Amino acid sequence: ALKLRPNPGTNVRTYGMGLVNYLPYYYRGICLQGQEQHRPAIESFDREEAAGVVRKTALHADLIRRRGEAQSAEAARLAREARGRMQQLLREAQELGRRRAWDEALALLAQAEVLARQLDPDTLRSVTREQERQRAAQKEALDAAARTQRLDQLLADGGRLLEEGKSTEAKVAFDEALGLDPRNARALEGRRVAEDRILASTTRAAREKAYADGKALVDAGQLEAALGPLSDAAADPTFTEPRQLLVETRMVL
Repeated sequence: ALKLRPNPGTNVRTYGMGLVNYLPYYYRGICLQGQEQHRPAIESFDREEAAGVVRKTALHADLIRRRGEAQSAEAARLAREARGRMQQLLREAQELGRRRAWDEALALLAQAEVLARQLDPDTLRSVTREQERQRAAQKEALDAAARTQRLDQLLADGGRLLEEGKSTEAKVAFDEALGLDPRNARALEGRRVAEDRILASTTRAAREKAYADGKALVDAGQLEAALGPLSDAAADPTFTEPRQLLVETRMVL
Protein backbone atom coordinates (compact mmCIF):
# COMPACT_ATOMS: atom_id res chain seq x y z
CA ALA A 1 0.00 0.00 0.00
CA LEU A 2 2.82 2.39 0.81
CA LYS A 3 4.38 1.82 -2.61
CA LEU A 4 1.08 2.76 -4.29
CA ARG A 5 0.14 5.58 -1.92
CA PRO A 6 2.86 6.78 0.49
CA ASN A 7 0.93 9.65 2.07
CA PRO A 8 -1.80 9.17 4.72
CA GLY A 9 -5.16 10.87 4.34
CA THR A 10 -8.80 10.98 5.42
CA ASN A 11 -11.73 9.97 3.21
CA VAL A 12 -9.40 8.31 0.74
CA ARG A 13 -10.89 6.15 -2.03
CA THR A 14 -8.70 3.03 -2.13
CA TYR A 15 -11.02 0.61 -4.03
CA GLY A 16 -14.38 1.06 -5.59
CA MET A 17 -16.54 3.87 -4.19
CA GLY A 18 -15.72 3.39 -0.48
CA LEU A 19 -13.87 6.09 1.47
CA VAL A 20 -11.53 5.26 4.37
CA ASN A 21 -9.06 6.96 6.66
CA TYR A 22 -5.81 5.89 5.06
CA LEU A 23 -3.21 5.46 7.90
CA PRO A 24 -0.60 3.04 6.49
CA TYR A 25 2.19 3.78 8.97
CA TYR A 26 -0.15 3.30 11.92
CA TYR A 27 -1.21 -0.14 10.66
CA ARG A 28 2.33 -1.09 9.81
CA GLY A 29 3.27 -0.14 13.36
CA ILE A 30 0.57 -2.50 14.67
CA CYS A 31 1.98 -5.35 12.56
CA LEU A 32 5.55 -4.69 13.69
CA GLN A 33 4.43 -4.48 17.30
CA GLY A 34 2.74 -7.85 16.95
CA GLN A 35 6.03 -9.26 15.67
CA GLU A 36 7.79 -7.72 18.71
CA GLN A 37 9.85 -5.47 16.46
CA HIS A 38 9.36 -2.59 18.84
CA ARG A 39 11.88 -0.10 17.53
CA PRO A 40 10.60 -0.05 13.91
CA ALA A 41 7.05 -0.06 15.30
CA ILE A 42 7.82 3.12 17.25
CA GLU A 43 9.30 4.67 14.11
CA SER A 44 6.15 3.85 12.15
CA PHE A 45 3.88 5.32 14.84
CA ASP A 46 6.04 8.46 14.97
CA ARG A 47 5.93 8.86 11.21
CA GLU A 48 2.17 8.47 11.15
CA GLU A 49 1.73 11.06 13.85
CA ALA A 50 4.16 13.43 12.15
CA ALA A 51 2.02 13.29 8.99
CA GLY A 52 -0.79 14.75 11.09
CA VAL A 53 -3.74 12.89 9.55
CA VAL A 54 -4.15 10.43 12.43
CA ARG A 55 -4.60 13.32 14.85
CA LYS A 56 -7.95 14.00 13.19
CA THR A 57 -9.21 10.48 13.83
CA ALA A 58 -10.32 8.43 16.83
CA LEU A 59 -7.31 6.15 16.26
CA HIS A 60 -4.85 8.75 17.55
CA ALA A 61 -5.45 7.68 21.15
CA ASP A 62 -4.79 4.05 20.20
CA LEU A 63 -1.57 5.07 18.42
CA ILE A 64 -0.35 6.83 21.56
CA ARG A 65 -1.22 3.80 23.71
CA ARG A 66 0.47 1.35 21.37
CA ARG A 67 3.55 3.51 21.01
CA GLY A 68 3.86 3.72 24.80
CA GLU A 69 3.65 -0.07 25.05
CA ALA A 70 6.27 -0.46 22.31
CA GLN A 71 8.56 2.04 24.03
CA SER A 72 8.26 0.18 27.33
CA ALA A 73 8.92 -3.14 25.63
CA GLU A 74 11.93 -1.73 23.77
CA ALA A 75 13.32 -0.24 26.98
CA ALA A 76 12.95 -3.61 28.70
CA ARG A 77 14.69 -5.35 25.79
CA LEU A 78 17.58 -2.90 25.89
CA ALA A 79 17.86 -3.36 29.66
CA ARG A 80 17.98 -7.14 29.26
CA GLU A 81 20.66 -6.84 26.62
CA ALA A 82 22.64 -4.38 28.75
CA ARG A 83 22.42 -6.65 31.80
CA GLY A 84 23.46 -9.70 29.79
CA ARG A 85 26.42 -7.87 28.27
CA MET A 86 27.37 -6.44 31.65
CA GLN A 87 27.33 -9.89 33.26
CA GLN A 88 29.43 -11.29 30.42
CA LEU A 89 32.00 -8.50 30.85
CA LEU A 90 32.04 -9.09 34.60
CA ARG A 91 32.71 -12.82 34.16
CA GLU A 92 35.46 -12.17 31.62
CA ALA A 93 37.07 -9.58 33.89
CA GLN A 94 37.02 -11.97 36.85
CA GLU A 95 38.70 -14.65 34.75
CA LEU A 96 41.37 -12.17 33.61
CA GLY A 97 41.89 -11.18 37.23
CA ARG A 98 42.49 -14.79 38.19
CA ARG A 99 45.16 -14.86 35.48
CA ARG A 100 46.65 -11.64 36.95
CA ALA A 101 45.87 -9.72 33.74
CA TRP A 102 44.57 -6.76 35.73
CA ASP A 103 44.93 -4.04 33.10
CA GLU A 104 42.77 -6.00 30.66
CA ALA A 105 40.30 -6.89 33.43
CA LEU A 106 39.92 -3.27 34.52
CA ALA A 107 39.33 -2.19 30.91
CA LEU A 108 36.42 -4.64 30.68
CA LEU A 109 35.10 -3.51 34.06
CA ALA A 110 35.07 0.09 32.81
CA GLN A 111 32.76 -1.05 29.99
CA ALA A 112 30.64 -2.97 32.49
CA GLU A 113 30.36 0.15 34.66
CA VAL A 114 28.92 2.17 31.76
CA LEU A 115 26.24 -0.48 31.25
CA ALA A 116 25.57 -0.88 34.97
CA ARG A 117 24.84 2.85 35.31
CA GLN A 118 21.88 2.29 32.97
CA LEU A 119 20.47 -0.46 35.20
CA ASP A 120 20.08 -0.28 38.98
CA PRO A 121 22.20 0.79 42.00
CA ASP A 122 22.81 -2.78 43.22
CA THR A 123 24.21 -3.82 39.84
CA LEU A 124 26.45 -0.75 39.76
CA ARG A 125 27.70 -1.50 43.28
CA SER A 126 28.61 -5.05 42.29
CA VAL A 127 30.73 -3.77 39.40
CA THR A 128 32.32 -1.09 41.59
CA ARG A 129 33.23 -3.67 44.26
CA GLU A 130 34.87 -5.86 41.62
CA GLN A 131 36.84 -2.87 40.32
CA GLU A 132 38.05 -2.09 43.84
CA ARG A 133 38.96 -5.72 44.48
CA GLN A 134 40.95 -6.01 41.26
CA ARG A 135 42.74 -2.71 41.81
CA ALA A 136 43.69 -3.81 45.33
CA ALA A 137 44.97 -7.16 44.05
CA GLN A 138 46.99 -5.42 41.35
CA LYS A 139 48.48 -2.96 43.84
CA GLU A 140 49.34 -5.74 46.26
CA ALA A 141 51.12 -7.69 43.52
CA LEU A 142 53.01 -4.62 42.31
CA ASP A 143 54.03 -3.71 45.87
CA ALA A 144 55.20 -7.26 46.52
CA ALA A 145 57.25 -7.25 43.33
CA ALA A 146 58.77 -3.90 44.24
CA ARG A 147 59.63 -5.13 47.74
CA THR A 148 61.25 -8.26 46.32
CA GLN A 149 63.24 -6.22 43.84
CA ARG A 150 64.34 -3.79 46.55
CA LEU A 151 65.26 -6.65 48.90
CA ASP A 152 67.39 -8.36 46.25
CA GLN A 153 69.15 -5.07 45.53
CA LEU A 154 69.89 -4.43 49.22
CA LEU A 155 71.24 -7.94 49.71
CA ALA A 156 73.46 -7.56 46.68
CA ASP A 157 74.64 -4.13 47.86
CA GLY A 158 75.36 -5.46 51.34
CA GLY A 159 77.40 -8.35 50.01
CA ARG A 160 79.37 -6.08 47.69
CA LEU A 161 80.06 -3.58 50.47
CA LEU A 162 81.35 -6.34 52.74
CA GLU A 163 83.73 -7.46 50.01
CA GLU A 164 84.93 -3.88 49.65
CA GLY A 165 85.57 -3.66 53.40
CA LYS A 166 82.81 -1.11 53.97
CA SER A 167 81.26 -2.79 56.98
CA THR A 168 79.27 0.20 58.19
CA GLU A 169 77.60 0.77 54.82
CA ALA A 170 77.01 -2.97 54.52
CA LYS A 171 75.28 -3.06 57.90
CA VAL A 172 72.99 -0.19 56.85
CA ALA A 173 72.03 -2.12 53.71
CA PHE A 174 71.37 -5.35 55.62
CA ASP A 175 69.36 -3.50 58.27
CA GLU A 176 67.16 -1.99 55.57
CA ALA A 177 66.74 -5.44 54.03
CA LEU A 178 65.61 -6.79 57.39
CA GLY A 179 63.08 -3.98 57.55
CA LEU A 180 61.51 -5.52 54.44
CA ASP A 181 61.96 -9.15 55.50
CA PRO A 182 62.83 -9.53 59.22
CA ARG A 183 63.54 -13.26 58.88
CA ASN A 184 65.69 -13.16 55.78
CA ALA A 185 68.65 -15.47 56.41
CA ARG A 186 71.05 -13.66 54.09
CA ALA A 187 70.29 -10.30 55.68
CA LEU A 188 70.67 -11.69 59.24
CA GLU A 189 73.98 -13.31 58.44
CA GLY A 190 75.21 -10.26 56.55
CA ARG A 191 74.39 -7.95 59.42
CA ARG A 192 76.12 -10.30 61.90
CA VAL A 193 79.27 -10.33 59.79
CA ALA A 194 79.16 -6.55 59.37
CA GLU A 195 78.71 -6.00 63.12
CA ASP A 196 81.55 -8.39 63.97
CA ARG A 197 83.87 -6.51 61.61
CA ILE A 198 82.81 -3.15 63.02
CA LEU A 199 83.41 -4.34 66.56
CA ALA A 200 86.77 -5.73 65.60
CA SER A 201 87.84 -2.45 64.03
CA THR A 202 86.59 0.06 66.59
CA THR A 203 87.04 0.81 70.26
CA ARG A 204 84.40 1.71 72.82
CA ALA A 205 85.51 5.31 72.64
CA ALA A 206 85.13 5.31 68.86
CA ARG A 207 81.64 3.88 69.13
CA GLU A 208 80.68 6.49 71.70
CA LYS A 209 81.95 9.19 69.37
CA ALA A 210 80.00 7.62 66.51
CA TYR A 211 76.87 7.69 68.66
CA ALA A 212 77.45 11.34 69.54
CA ASP A 213 78.00 12.21 65.88
CA GLY A 214 74.91 10.30 64.84
CA LYS A 215 72.76 11.92 67.53
CA ALA A 216 73.98 15.36 66.48
CA LEU A 217 73.02 14.62 62.87
CA VAL A 218 69.57 13.42 63.99
CA ASP A 219 69.08 16.58 66.03
CA ALA A 220 70.07 18.58 62.96
CA GLY A 221 67.47 16.76 60.89
CA GLN A 222 70.05 14.93 58.74
CA LEU A 223 68.52 11.52 59.30
CA GLU A 224 70.05 9.63 56.38
CA ALA A 225 73.54 10.90 57.17
CA ALA A 226 73.05 9.76 60.78
CA LEU A 227 72.50 6.11 59.81
CA GLY A 228 76.21 5.39 59.25
CA PRO A 229 77.62 6.52 62.62
CA LEU A 230 74.61 5.17 64.50
CA SER A 231 75.13 1.78 62.85
CA ASP A 232 78.79 1.82 63.94
CA ALA A 233 77.81 2.56 67.50
CA ALA A 234 74.92 0.06 67.49
CA ALA A 235 77.23 -2.74 66.42
CA ASP A 236 78.10 -3.15 70.09
CA PRO A 237 75.18 -5.15 71.56
CA THR A 238 75.89 -3.73 75.03
CA PHE A 239 75.50 -0.16 73.79
CA THR A 240 71.70 0.14 73.82
CA GLU A 241 71.20 3.89 73.24
CA PRO A 242 72.44 3.98 69.66
CA ARG A 243 70.38 0.88 68.80
CA GLN A 244 67.22 2.56 70.05
CA LEU A 245 67.99 5.83 68.24
CA LEU A 246 68.84 3.93 65.07
CA VAL A 247 65.45 2.16 65.15
CA GLU A 248 63.61 5.45 65.75
CA THR A 249 65.50 7.14 62.92
CA ARG A 250 64.64 4.38 60.47
CA MET A 251 60.99 4.56 61.48
CA VAL A 252 60.95 8.28 60.68
CA LEU A 253 62.59 7.66 57.31
